[in-house]
Amino acid sequence: PLVVATHPAAGDAVQPDALLSVTWSIAMDPATNFSLTGPDGQTVPGAFVYDDPTRTVTLHPDAPLGYGSPYTLSVTGQRSVGGDSQIVPVSLTFAVADALAIRLGTYNTRLRALTVIASGSEASATLSVYEALTGKYLGDLRNKGGGKYSRAFVVSPSPIRITVSSDKGGGDNEW
Repeated sequence: PLVVATHPAAGDAVQPDALLSVTWSIAMDPATNFSLTGPDGQTVPGAFVYDDPTRTVTLHPDAPLGYGSPYTLSVTGQRSVGGDSQIVPVSLTFAVADALAIRLGTYNTRLRALTVIASGSEASATLSVYEALTGKYLGDLRNKGGGKYSRAFVVSPSPIRITVSSDKGGGDNEW
C-alpha cells in the first residue's frame, strides 16, 4: 500500500479544528492510523476513523491544534486488508494558521478613507491588508490587543475587495 494523498499537504497551513487525513492506494486494515506530533514532540491524541470506500483514515484531534505551531504527520508500518505492509513511509510538516475575520470594511468617498477592523486568534500576529484584485499592499492593521486589529487607510479609488493576511498564516477575503 502507498499513501496517495494527505490533508494537509506538506507546508500547508490549516485551521485549529482541521481534520487530518491520509488516503491509500488500496483498502487498508480498519485499525490503520498515523502519528501526529506537536511542537513539543508529544503525540496529539484523537480518534481515528477509517472510510473503506475512499480508503481514507481521518484523525479527529481531541482538542484544537495550537496556532502558528509546526506539526508533523507521520505514516509508517501500516497494513492493507490483505496483510501487505506499507511500502514507503511518509512524513510531512504543516502549520496551524491564524483564524482571521474581517469584521468591518467601510469606505468614505469624501475622505477617500478605507477603515478595516479585523480579528485574529493569534495575539502577536501582524495583519496586513491587500487590494484583492491587484495584490497591492495597503499596510498593516494596528494591534489593539485581545485579538482585535484596526486601521484607516487613505486610498483612491475604493478597493472593490480586500484581503487580510497574517504573518502566522491564514487570511480572509470578506470585504
